[in-house]
Amino acid sequence: MDGWAPFDIEERDSDVIEDDFLSYCDDLEGPLIVVNSTSFDEDQGPFFVEASRLVDFVKAFPTRVRDYFMYASVIVVSPVTGFVIVVQDDGYIVKVRGNAIMVMQDKLGEK
Repeated sequence: MDGWAPFDIEERDSDVIEDDFLSYCDDLEGPLIVVNSTSFDEDQGPFFVEASRLVDFVKAFPTRVRDYFMYASVIVVSPVTGFVIVVQDDGYIVKVRGNAIMVMQDKLGEK
């Protein structure tokens, strides 16, 4: 399992788990596609979150949506950076980088 690292989402404190997960997301930019167990509920679907608001989104998730954000597997896709972060509910995490498919408007002038 190249690149996968142990990542327990059951035995540790929920704040510690969220903080550990968010540390993997530090370099994400722009709009994110976020899928977790709640995304499969009929009244939810995937979430679209600005990277700069991800911490607030995760920490307020139980109040604003329902359930604990890291209840089961989580996938975060960053089209701007090309990063995909996957947390499996069996206790592993991976961060892979593909090709970015989107350019932020404020970065267009830099090219």
